[in-house]
Amino acid sequence: MKFYYDESNNIRVLRIKSNGFNTDAHESPSPCFLLAGVALPDSGIAVDESQIQLLNKKINLPANSAEMKFKNVATGTFLDNLKSAKLRNLLTWIKDSDYLIHYSNLNMEYWAVLDIIDDLCDYADSNSALNYAPAGGRYNYTQYHKDALYLLLKIRKEPFIAALKSCDYPNVKGKKVTKLIKELKKICKLATSPAARMKFKLSSEDNLKLKRLQKLFELCSKASELELVYEENEGVLIDGLEVFYRYRLEQYPASSHIYDNEFKIEEHFNFIKDHDPILSGGDYQFVNSKDYYEVQLSDVISGLFKNYFTFIDDICTDEISSIKDTLNPLQKQNLELIKELILKTDRVDQQMLHYVSSASEHIKHADFMFNKKI
Repeated sequence: MKFYYDESNNIRVLRIKSNGFNTDAHESPSPCFLLAGVALPDSGIAVDESQIQLLNKKINLPANSAEMKFKNVATGTFLDNLKSAKLRNLLTWIKDSDYLIHYSNLNMEYWAVLDIIDDLCDYADSNSALNYAPAGGRYNYTQYHKDALYLLLKIRKEPFIAALKSCDYPNVKGKKVTKLIKELKKICKLATSPAARMKFKLSSEDNLKLKRLQKLFELCSKASELELVYEENEGVLIDGLEVFYRYRLEQYPASSHIYDNEFKIEEHFNFIKDHDPILSGGDYQFVNSKDYYEVQLSDVISGLFKNYFTFIDDICTDEISSIKDTLNPLQKQNLELIKELILKTDRVDQQMLHYVSSASEHIKHADFMFNKKI
């Protein structure tokens, strides 16, 4: 298999700034980082020059453009993207070709705080204070409470971030551990008040989720350390996304991996390559996308799915039906093509579709894309 990659929303560093994240000031802020693209099985037929010329005509690529970019195919939000006939033409070609799509979707804000739950559960386990059986095991319990924590971050972002900042998160130690738990419990309690429930339009299910999160904070109020959370760089939540580029090499060591030029990632790989058997034995290269049409296709896939998963993060579950009812025929056609591309890959290898996102996002993705309730 040959994997081709481009990335979307590679912010490189996620840090706490004032009462928000440094990314909040971006023109179109999104918590989603996508490393995505197309992949060609060993038996597949690669795109040739005549097909490239035909595809470029179908998307009306300007003659003076050196390469195809997502902005040439679709613009705006995800629902705007679905209105593009150019996108339909390109997705149809990919569907009918031997290429598969692949993506790694990372919700960076969710990833930045989820270790808090694992640490609290470790503390509770040290006192035999939790019974995971009703939840179906520790994994289900932690996923549920990580989802609740991310919900709290979304609806009470300013006080949540203020609490992290006041406790030097993620460099949390000493008395600031108990202070952080106390502050988060307080925010959680306020978020479930009748007035807050109406303001944030919380469903009964979400309200219960936050109440259970509050109980976990209460149970762990005397915790004295957060081992998984701890990092030396105060305020820095993500310092590079190299691990996600390397993860694909680890997943598919027998495949070739062609990345769009990303000099910081390449520099990091070169720095540790001699001490990392995954990198030293990996078949990978960083290339100029102008020389690889598949990398240009990957730019479209990464941009499209960044917009899609941002949309999924933004919407509420009870909005899904009404949103789908308002789609015009072209939007429905493009949505169906996206679904078919996901299923085409899923039938070959589910691991090519990788997610680091909250349970609620998984539920909304299944519902919106596949009309599937989970």
